[in-house]
Amino acid sequence: MACARDDRTGRPGQSASPPPAIPAVREPSGKRVHIAFTVRDRHAYCRQDDCSGAPLVTIRPANASTPLLLFPGTCERSCDTCRDEPCRPPVCTKMGVAVTVAELDWDGSYYEPGTCGAGVPCVTRRLAAEGHYVAEFCAARGARTNDSIGVPLCVDSGEHRCASVEFDYPTTSMVSSTL
Repeated sequence: MACARDDRTGRPGQSASPPPAIPAVREPSGKRVHIAFTVRDRHAYCRQDDCSGAPLVTIRPANASTPLLLFPGTCERSCDTCRDEPCRPPVCTKMGVAVTVAELDWDGSYYEPGTCGAGVPCVTRRLAAEGHYVAEFCAARGARTNDSIGVPLCVDSGEHRCASVEFDYPTTSMVSSTL
């Protein structure tokens, strides 16, 4: 089973530590913001799906340079329980995917990396404070081709471009920009 997902879900790697002053939450507040980036040249961008499930859109507080961790991964341990739950990552075939749009419906939650016990990695779900944020979407120019057995690949040309948009969280209007 391949894990190539809809272009809207995307997935750049994210390795940020968010601001520590925001309290842990169990449930989102019900406040949401819809963020959408469109790509002008719909045939010029592609990515090699890394099967992580992380979104292509990143979000950071406007006064910070480090993005919030929006997706902790498929088998991360919760710092709330520190239990080692059985986890089997999904079967995935990495493949090239066209990038034509990137969307994120954000409920304000993110994950803060931490440790429990004897330094065992874990994450705590947090809720972002109301305020001013920046959403960013980056993509690489490239072309899709197939490997010797027909699996789509993305051949990166080396040119990377980003678009960003500032917004207030929460908001009742859609946040959008174009790459």
